[in-house]
Amino acid sequence: VIRGFSGGPSPLWLFGNLFGVELVLSLAVALHLFSERADESTLSGSAVRALVSELEHLGANILLYLVVADVCLSGLWRGSAGQYPLGLQGGTVATFGILAGTRFFFYLARSGHTTGAAGSPSKDAAAAR
Repeated sequence: VIRGFSGGPSPLWLFGNLFGVELVLSLAVALHLFSERADESTLSGSAVRALVSELEHLGANILLYLVVADVCLSGLWRGSAGQYPLGLQGGTVATFGILAGTRFFFYLARSGHTTGAAGSPSKDAAAAR
């Protein structure tokens, strides 16, 4: 929050950032209201539901995503050489790669949880016996 200011941010700087915060809040509220009223049988309704589901997943696991992104990006930055090897395109690819890799990790965790560990029968198979 202090953004490198020795005495903290100025009131004008804080006031200048309100528009962005209010815009994101307004979009989130509008998306939530639209997703509640959207019909899932339509393409737009199912797309909004899928987007909201992904945003809920990201919000529920934001700490993990931030830690994984920090670890990955610290390895991509060459601090001792004073260089930033990733431009806009490289940074975009790295960001989406980190998100996709972490999402894949969640997929593996969920599929391993529902089917049981490797080499052991699932709870459903044990209950069927």
